[in-house]
Amino acid sequence: MASSSVSFSGIFSGVQTDQLVTAILQQESLPLQRLQARQAANTKRTTALTTMSSNLAALGSSLAALSATSFDARSVASSDPNGTYVSATASGAAVGSYDLRVTQVATRARISPAQGPDLGGPTNTMAVTNPQTTAIFAPGSTESFGIRGTDGVVHTFSLTDPAQNNLNALRDAINASGAGVTAAVVNTGSGSTPYQLVLTAQDTGTGSTQGVITLADLTAGGSTNTIGITASADPVTLAGGLQSPAAVDALFTLNGVSLTRKSNVVTDAVDGMTFTLKQGGQTGSTTLTVSQDKSAITTAMQDVVSKYNTLLQAYKAATAVTKDSSGNKTAGVLTGDGQTRAIMQQVRAALTGVATGLPGGATLTAPSTVGLKTGADGTLSLDVTAFQKALDTDPAAVKQIFTNAAGGGVAQVTGKTITDITAAVTGSLAQDMQQITLQNQSLTSQISTWQSRMDRRKAVLTAQFARMESAVSQLQGSATALSKLS
Repeated sequence: MASSSVSFSGIFSGVQTDQLVTAILQQESLPLQRLQARQAANTKRTTALTTMSSNLAALGSSLAALSATSFDARSVASSDPNGTYVSATASGAAVGSYDLRVTQVATRARISPAQGPDLGGPTNTMAVTNPQTTAIFAPGSTESFGIRGTDGVVHTFSLTDPAQNNLNALRDAINASGAGVTAAVVNTGSGSTPYQLVLTAQDTGTGSTQGVITLADLTAGGSTNTIGITASADPVTLAGGLQSPAAVDALFTLNGVSLTRKSNVVTDAVDGMTFTLKQGGQTGSTTLTVSQDKSAITTAMQDVVSKYNTLLQAYKAATAVTKDSSGNKTAGVLTGDGQTRAIMQQVRAALTGVATGLPGGATLTAPSTVGLKTGADGTLSLDVTAFQKALDTDPAAVKQIFTNAAGGGVAQVTGKTITDITAAVTGSLAQDMQQITLQNQSLTSQISTWQSRMDRRKAVLTAQFARMESAVSQLQGSATALSKLS
């Protein structure tokens, strides 16, 4: 059978004392409710300030990207769209054309069984049946080796039987030697000894050894390995050791000037440009045309506009006054807040203001002169056609509006303003939130005190009304007894 809570309040007096207690407590707890409302409002304000801080930081990051690299973005068009011989990228490079012809690409020195005498390589096998179990030197002994990369430095190491008497151990020792040589065991998949050791210089070009890497057996009394690594009695030069065919440097001409580089990735031929040489033997030239990357700059500028509008829309939502169906108005958490209003005014003024540090007579002086527009609702928009026309006409002048050597570009000034506002300790938002935190700590203490007081008050009222009910019950009993006497 279902049970329910039954109240005996007022059973004798006829007064609903539990409701009366609730009404009294509700009236007396109005100060507590005001404290709780203040704490809730503070929490909402903290959320709004945190959102503002995050949106400001996002705008600052977008401005930093625009200021730091976007105006140096370059696009490179090639007369060889497939990039058969060379490809290039540019950042901040001078706008113009470059003619490049690749005669020879740089190669890496390599010791491999495939490079036998017919290909000008050494005679060697360095191949085994099983790279883990096939012994490569006499059992019960220790074998010493020397390896020299194209830097000319010899590194030595030893292998011991049985733990290291295999091709994999030799590979690992070479890779750990620091010689600038990469060793790999390759499974050819054919023959009785399919596992072959291949050594490759980590760097392209001739280095200091004319492009030769050397592997030698330094075991006293001559080599005892069984995989064709020749002996050397000289641990300094590794004379007589197993040598690779010589690697070569890259040879190319740039605007008619002959150049040589040890790497196929050339970063120092033209300021701000990187050439990647892919194939030699080019008879003609590849023309590489460098121009300002207007698309990248425009995208970066549009991101600034988007980040600002996000900041503005969130601020508007936090300051909006709403009205319910009954006409009752509710103010936003930041409605009438002078500090956040001042922050928005600072940021807007910095972002749409006139740049300083410009050369005398400059005609492009503010974002509005290159296509940045302010709408009736305060949001920003970018006239892409006007912006890109300004980039075509005077890209340097456009860049100086946003970033210049004097530090007066609007991106620089706005970024500094945002940094000051959002600083973790000294920023106005951080200080405001710290004050709210302190207030809420005090409010929590006051709320706890008031709650305890209300709990005690409820106990007192409940006891008082219980005594009243008891007294009324006794009076009613006495009256009933007297009525029976009459």
